[in-house]
Amino acid sequence: MISRWFDDDNITGMHCVNCTTTTASRWTFVPRFLLAINAITLLLNIGVLVPFVVCRHLRSCFAVYIITLLLANVVFCLTNNWMVIVDQTTPRWPLSEAACTLHMYTSWVFEGVTMHVHVLITLNRIWAVYFPHSYRSKHTVRAALLMVLLMFAYVHVVALPGVVLDAINHRTSEFCSLNTNELPLWTAVVMIVIYLGPIGFMGGAYPFLLMRYQHRRRVSIGPSLQRQWRQSLSEGHFNYRTTDHRRGFLVLTAMTISVVVCWTPLQAYFTVAVFINVDLPLLRQVAYGLYSVQGALDPVLIIMTMRDLRLTIKKQLCFPACFF
Repeated sequence: MISRWFDDDNITGMHCVNCTTTTASRWTFVPRFLLAINAITLLLNIGVLVPFVVCRHLRSCFAVYIITLLLANVVFCLTNNWMVIVDQTTPRWPLSEAACTLHMYTSWVFEGVTMHVHVLITLNRIWAVYFPHSYRSKHTVRAALLMVLLMFAYVHVVALPGVVLDAINHRTSEFCSLNTNELPLWTAVVMIVIYLGPIGFMGGAYPFLLMRYQHRRRVSIGPSLQRQWRQSLSEGHFNYRTTDHRRGFLVLTAMTISVVVCWTPLQAYFTVAVFINVDLPLLRQVAYGLYSVQGALDPVLIIMTMRDLRLTIKKQLCFPACFF
């Protein structure tokens, strides 16, 4: 959906017929900003992904969701963001129909996958906090991978049909945009189920998880265990059994704040634009500005909330051979 950034024509569904705007004049602040953010996002996500790939001690069950999120951000940068820049700097779509279909797929389907990886992190914390015995006995790497695959299939079942129907029946020859006016029911379902619903779910679940987490922490962590935990941190040794809940909850906190702050204005804007047919330029600019940095924030927040990852990266920067 980011392909419609600052393009009033795409909101109303009307396009210029005799466009005389040159490519150079369309190379404004927006595509330059996107180009810079895309490069930063790609470098940060790959940089944080590498330690998970090469360091076995980082690949816990919970790390499956982190790795999936980083991979999704990398794929989105490589397949979608550069086409957004192309779309912004040319008066008409210059690439092939297949490239346009890929652009619509990543914008409407794969973007939903990225959103739902954050949902999986919330679901994981609900499982861990409210059903700890089941979580410890049944949450394995295989179970985490199965949840990721089911999420991937679910998003595609809901979002993919509209992209296919648009490519077959409603695609224009000059422009690459999904004709939501021809698919009102599908558009409403995708907006509510794939985008608005997850934001509401994450924001609504967090207060209950916070209260439950604080209650369990007061009850289960006695003075001796607290001293042991602090000593293990100070010495650089990590007991995943005692620190997994804390690490996971810190990641959840950071991800929830980033998703609510960066995604809510964008979804509010598109809800008004699609269902009420009203364009709010100021909200659009703020919404897309926040949304565009979401992918770059994810790896930064992961590093900030996972101390073992920070130490691994620091060790790698000082002693590159430690990875091998």
